[in-house]
Amino acid sequence: MTHVNQNTLRLRPVSIRALTLLAVVLSCGTSACTRNTTVQNSNNQNNSTVRKTAANETVNWAEGNLIVDGQTFKLNHAYATMDRDPFSDNKYTIRVLVSEQPISQDIRDDHTALMDMKKEAKNHAMEIDIDEQLKVTWIGLWGLGQVSGLEYPFEPIVFNDQLVEGRLFTAKPETVFDKKWQYDVKVKSSVSVDPYQSFVTASTGRALAEDGGEPGKAYLDYQAAIRTAKGPGDLDRFYSKPVLKDRNANPELKELAMEMEKGSLLEELKIVGGFIAGEKATLSIEGKREGERNLRGKVNLHMEDGQWKIGAQAFRGGD
Repeated sequence: MTHVNQNTLRLRPVSIRALTLLAVVLSCGTSACTRNTTVQNSNNQNNSTVRKTAANETVNWAEGNLIVDGQTFKLNHAYATMDRDPFSDNKYTIRVLVSEQPISQDIRDDHTALMDMKKEAKNHAMEIDIDEQLKVTWIGLWGLGQVSGLEYPFEPIVFNDQLVEGRLFTAKPETVFDKKWQYDVKVKSSVSVDPYQSFVTASTGRALAEDGGEPGKAYLDYQAAIRTAKGPGDLDRFYSKPVLKDRNANPELKELAMEMEKGSLLEELKIVGGFIAGEKATLSIEGKREGERNLRGKVNLHMEDGQWKIGAQAFRGGD
């Protein structure tokens, strides 16, 4: 059955930046989609594989239609980004954003700017999540809402960490909030990775000291500051620039974010290593939250102005 949430256009864990940097489980994988790996559809009885492209091209092409209440909008542009699951080596999600008008790289890289564009609703667009099993798991319809379910077809030609090509469509007209909609679009898009949302792994960086080194110390200072913070501005100095921009975009949500952070502090918090690549580090965290079992976490830190600043975070229950 299809489920919808009105007026909420979910963003990939960029929302971690926007509110609380709290635990969000990401839908993606790591080494399962490396440069030399083709993706196999485990649900295909013939065990056929989706071919890998060898071309080093950058392309953002789409051709198709989105129809809402009988009005047709041409979808001419496609932009694909990949999320890799920090807790699983074989899970990932590629999100394909298809739009009527072009969307600049600056906008796509700026969570706040992208949300503002959605609110303006001048550009008809969709976001479509496809998992490692080639299943459409979620659709965000700009101006309408979001839809989750596995009944939306995807006919892939290429699907890997460099390129997505294929046909995405609805098998029949759908209804969301009393509006009828359907789409049919062919896409070919290079795949990018958000530098702030991606996590450093053993394959992309080198090991940190067991206590996390300097990034670990910065994270513990941040945790201590949460406990004593009297206002949301008290934590500004700890956040990376994209996180701080999102928090400052909505003062009411910023206040709420601080309260949620205080309520989500981990007990028995322990840093158990991590990896570093250039000016980005990812810490591995273990701990407990009140009323919950053990938690595992990944926390990004970014070197800015000579200091390590907090970026994306993800936590997941463990044994």
